[in-house]
Formats: sequence, structure tokens, C-alpha cells
Amino acid sequence: MTTITLEKAQNELPALIARALAGEDIVIVVAGKHVRLAPCPAGSTFDEASARRRGYGSMKGQFEVTDDFFTPLPEDELKLWEGRGHK
Repeated sequence: MTTITLEKAQNELPALIARALAGEDIVIVVAGKHVRLAPCPAGSTFDEASARRRGYGSMKGQFEVTDDFFTPLPEDELKLWEGRGHK
């Protein structure tokens, strides 16, 4: 694990990012607190071939979304969904 100050990290950011992407643990110290520099997992993207293997469209025709779906909730139920009330 490499620990580095914020000032030094600002000057070496591209190299630090490359090292983090390669799997090295990089910690930046900011005002006495530690922040880890780490790669984020890749976001999922839609892949039609994979979706078809999983059964893409397999539920087609088995249910219907009616116009009622878009009707606003009553105020008391909306409060529950938003965590503003208890039953």
C-alpha cells in the first residue's frame, strides 16, 4: 500500500491512477483523513446477444401496464413510500 499526501498526489495523479488501475492500493492523506484511490467497476451496458440468452422478451404478452399505473398515489400512501409516515 502506498500512502501519499494530497499535494504530492496532485502532481503525480496520472501515474497514481495508472498504478491503482494495475491493482496497487493507493491512499491519499487529506487533512489527516485517508482516502483510497481505487478503480470503479465497469458500468453495465446492454448487450442484446446476452439478453437473448437470458430470455430477453420471454415475458412478452404475460402482463399489461395499464394507464392506472401512472395515476399519482394518494397522499397517505405517498408519505409511506417516501418514509414520511407510519401505518
